[in-house]
Amino acid sequence: MPLAVSCAAARDTAGAEVARPRVTAVQIGAPAPCTVETEESSATCWSKVTPGVPVSGSLSFELLASPQRPGIELFDDCGGSFQSNGTLIDGNAGRADFEWTPPKRSPTVCALTAIVANHDVASQFTVVIRVDEPTVSEAFDLGALRVAEYRWGKRAAASYTFDDGCASSFQIADIFESVGFRATFFIIAGWVLDANWPRWKGLADRGHEIGNHSLTHLDLASPDLTDDQLTMQIDGAQQRIERNIGERPTTFAFPGNSASPRSAAIALRSHLATRNPGLPFGSGFGVFHLNSRTTSDALNAGLEDALAAGSWFVVAGHGIDGNGWEPLSSEVLVTHLTTAASLSSALWVDTFRNVARYRLAREQVQPIIIAASQQTLRVRLDGNPDASLLAVPLTLEVPIVQPPAAVRAHDASGAEVPIVVAPGAILVEVLPLQEIELEILPSGA
Repeated sequence: MPLAVSCAAARDTAGAEVARPRVTAVQIGAPAPCTVETEESSATCWSKVTPGVPVSGSLSFELLASPQRPGIELFDDCGGSFQSNGTLIDGNAGRADFEWTPPKRSPTVCALTAIVANHDVASQFTVVIRVDEPTVSEAFDLGALRVAEYRWGKRAAASYTFDDGCASSFQIADIFESVGFRATFFIIAGWVLDANWPRWKGLADRGHEIGNHSLTHLDLASPDLTDDQLTMQIDGAQQRIERNIGERPTTFAFPGNSASPRSAAIALRSHLATRNPGLPFGSGFGVFHLNSRTTSDALNAGLEDALAAGSWFVVAGHGIDGNGWEPLSSEVLVTHLTTAASLSSALWVDTFRNVARYRLAREQVQPIIIAASQQTLRVRLDGNPDASLLAVPLTLEVPIVQPPAAVRAHDASGAEVPIVVAPGAILVEVLPLQEIELEILPSGA
């Protein structure tokens, strides 16, 4: 229902002619903001919002030549609610910010009216808004679907690795579990006593990664080693670990971080990734080497740098509290991990294997739209991924343009899939080559 925006003259209490305050624009956070031009005497703007989902808006106005603080009233005719977010006055111009929550029923039409009063004269303007569920094309930016850089859309990742299979590894595992994390232990397979294999298998069963750190810790960059010797150090150790813990290690850490192109090629023939940057990851990956002088402040600074850069923070150490080469203080480790846990909204902490697999799988697929209707969107992660990566859950980001009231996701079998509504995007986990369907639900569903 349009209401006139009058610019006709009015008179004050002394009979002097004054101009009315004038509403110049009303903007609602919807696809089509409403604006009234100065020469118009009335205007009707149509926009569309989601039932029950708050939207931001602003009311711009001009006051009298001698302004006083205006009276502002906002109301609708359909049972929604307003919340004022403050008024700014600059000379004769002003802006009132607000949040409007439309009613949950749909579809319906609401008339939002704004009244500005100044010196006993007033101006008003009404915005007519349709309250209805957005369609898929209105709700989502279909041209910007992507697989998130890190799981669940986190800004950065961190993995903590410990070499050599030190006796303190089991204490380290307990420390990580106390904050809900898991670590990676790169063990020297030829140095593990038969009686100790059940302990390493126990760590694997608890979710820690048991990685490969060679058979006997030789310098694998040495030109004196033959291909057969390198294969025994790398593949022979991998087979021994698998035989004893029941799980094949898929990541490798070179002894002394010393690798040659020849040994790297042999390692990547049987492992998905190594801890050496560039093998196979070319960027966004740096190793922070621990020693007995490392402080929690230094570790925290490295973590903050990774968050700022959106990179993968990989820590490499050995043991703690006097055990192992250059052992770290357990107090430093506990203090740092407490900080890392406090950053969980932005930081993904997981084993080296899990982050490596995610990054490799992400590079081998891309989301494609299979079908889209008014209320449903079907997407598949398409590509030619390595068979070993088909079970790696990837996070699909669906950017939000106009927030729907409710969304659910299900796979091809109809089973419901968990989603997260993050700022600006719907996040849903999808396997490589899997199809997923997003459905916009009616209000109150």
